[in-house]
Amino acid sequence: MGACPLNRIILTTALLTLLSTPIMAQELGDGSYFCEGGLTTGIKAVNRQWTPIGQDTKNYTVSLKDNLTTATIDGMTYECQTKFFEILGCTTGYYHFSLNLTSGRFTFDQSYGFIRGETPGGDAEIITTTLGFCTPDLQG
Repeated sequence: MGACPLNRIILTTALLTLLSTPIMAQELGDGSYFCEGGLTTGIKAVNRQWTPIGQDTKNYTVSLKDNLTTATIDGMTYECQTKFFEILGCTTGYYHFSLNLTSGRFTFDQSYGFIRGETPGGDAEIITTTLGFCTPDLQG
């Protein structure tokens, strides 16, 4: 007799999940990381209407230091706090970077354009979000 179709589906799903999620040997700590974006999306205010815009996938160089209280992301300094046990939240006040210290997954939200808006019509207002994984930067 062959394997049950439901068992095959469960096994295939579990295997795909394991292959698509980097397995971390230990929690991330102070150090240099390469954070590869898997998805970047954005919206822009055009005549005060939010419009989806295409965004290129972005990668970031991240340096965590001072016992995970400071991060430097592409040359900009962020203040960080560990929240919910394994989630590190970093902010400049305008940009927000969150990192799961166990799995390496991150989100990076940039919304300064919405707050400031360079034109009265708001056409400069852009919000982007990047999702991806961070791994130790062996060159950094």
